[in-house]
Amino acid sequence: YLRSRKLRRLWRCATYVSARGASGVPDRNWSVAPIFIHSSARPFNVLTGVDSQGDTYVNNKRPANLGRNAGVGPDYTSFDLRLSRRFHFGSRDNQAIEFLAEGFNLLNRTNFRTVDNIVGDVLLSTLPNPIVANRNPASTPLAYTSALDPRQFQFGFKLFW
Repeated sequence: YLRSRKLRRLWRCATYVSARGASGVPDRNWSVAPIFIHSSARPFNVLTGVDSQGDTYVNNKRPANLGRNAGVGPDYTSFDLRLSRRFHFGSRDNQAIEFLAEGFNLLNRTNFRTVDNIVGDVLLSTLPNPIVANRNPASTPLAYTSALDPRQFQFGFKLFW
């Protein structure tokens, strides 16, 4: 079963914090928004890649007596963070510019995307138990074939008028 947890929180800072510590000067224009996501291992179908039934379909055959989603794929963990500050200008309170910095996958964890799920026309007894994806070369059956994005940063601004 796939289990997923996502924790989000938005904090707006009530005091200015410098290298010397909190000064107590109110500055409510900072925002910190972390997101932590974790999903347990995702299941995948193990396929033979051959037409064992003579119906011209090769991409949907599983080894004999093997159920659907019998493979255990990669789990997923990511920590993202957004830091922003709003600067007000002009005579109206709703005129502002907000500068922001965002970081994705800050822990730079390798999160795998896909698995080579073609094992050939083999007996069920020759497959590992449990059937778990691995870090072998991508052409190897049950090996990871691609990964999601590494750590990334983006910077921007918003204009409120």
